[in-house]
Amino acid sequence: RTLDEIRQMEKVYNLAIHSLDDLLKTLDRAFERRIKEGIIGVKTGLAYLRILKYDKVTRHEAELLFNLIFHHMGEGLSWREAKPLQDFMMHQIIQRTIEYNLPIQIHTGLQEGNGNIITNSNPTHLINLFIEYNQAKFDLFHTGYPYTGELATLAKNFPNVYADMCWVHIISPSMARRTLEEWIEMIPANKIFAFGGDYIIVEGAYAHSRLARDNVARVLTKKVKEGYFTENEALELAQKILRENPAALFKITGKHHL
Repeated sequence: RTLDEIRQMEKVYNLAIHSLDDLLKTLDRAFERRIKEGIIGVKTGLAYLRILKYDKVTRHEAELLFNLIFHHMGEGLSWREAKPLQDFMMHQIIQRTIEYNLPIQIHTGLQEGNGNIITNSNPTHLINLFIEYNQAKFDLFHTGYPYTGELATLAKNFPNVYADMCWVHIISPSMARRTLEEWIEMIPANKIFAFGGDYIIVEGAYAHSRLARDNVARVLTKKVKEGYFTENEALELAQKILRENPAALFKITGKHHL
């Protein structure tokens, strides 16, 4: 969006960036480098800054906008001006996640901090991507809260969409339980991820995992008492949504028990 950002990318990836072609070469180098470093997925948090609607933009349109960055010099493009260029690049990123067989994680719903435009993060804005890129794998974060029903519908209707409960157990344990119960009844069992720590410190991830397991246990106990599941079915589902499902999507191997 700005010339400073371009210069930073040049330093990180040791490439001169003077054109859209150069930017795409830098994107390729970024994927190649991170793949060698062992990444297992790609994440975007742009819902904090803009609407999640990524329109189809022609290469020519994107090139014209990229060239404007050099005319604006230090100021760069406004977020509104930059949207079509960002849209183009998001499509390019998704195409590369397909090429490298990497899931893409997308922040949806509740935003951290005070004051933001919550409607920007509605996961339904992403439908055009789900349709166009049916080989991509989309991991939608944070239950999309308050759009939990919308996210559930997307995960039910699109084979390439997964429903992720990361972060929400500490936001509202009762909301997390209500959402999980609804999702269990609505979404295929292999597409629910019941926990994600969202921490860079192990203590936070561990504490959150304890809370998540307690919520899962309470919901499944209720479903067993109602006769919705047998005990064995509930245990199998717990194993899936707490470990097996995300492990399968991100190709994580090794034997671990709940």
